Amino acid sequence: MIACVTFKDCVDIAQISTGIIAIFALIISIITLCRSNKISKSTFLLELREKFQEEKRHKIHDKLQENKKIEDKEEIDLDDYLGLFEVCEIMMKNKSIEKDDFKNLYEYRLQNFLNSKEWVYKKLVLEYDKWDMLYKLLKRCFDKHKDEFDNLKKFAKNLKDKNNGISNADFINIMNKITN
Repeated sequence: MIACVTFKDCVDIAQISTGIIAIFALIISIITLCRSNKISKSTFLLELREKFQEEKRHKIHDKLQENKKIEDKEEIDLDDYLGLFEVCEIMMKNKSIEKDDFKNLYEYRLQNFLNSKEWVYKKLVLEYDKWDMLYKLLKRCFDKHKDEFDNLKKFAKNLKDKNNGISNADFINIMNKITN
């Protein structure tokens, strides 16, 4: 018996082959895109590291880490440092940085800030309305303390006596829950 291949059979084989090749091309494109995405995220992390290493930010980081006093004249540098964290929140929201990667690299810096009750009071209480993204980042990174951060913001909104400062019992209670 002789096999007879018709023109229609050749067209069908060509179409099937083209479909298979297209599927392989799609798979290769997806793999390349995923690899490129990982490289982009790594690049963001390296650039972020460089930003945190800039002298004024690094100086603030060292003072917070060593529990040294940040002078009032350095407050603008602290604002810049905390503002960079707000950019990180936006990057995580946009999935430019993975939450776990950020937490592994920078969560301790946020903890150092939270350990400075004086500056937490000045920034997250007295200026609570200016630090919405920082609040979101803190809730994202310290998710077991979401309620405490919400309570801190409520405390800030309802605060009548701003002169009572960090000795306010409600503030101390909230901070003790966050830092313990």
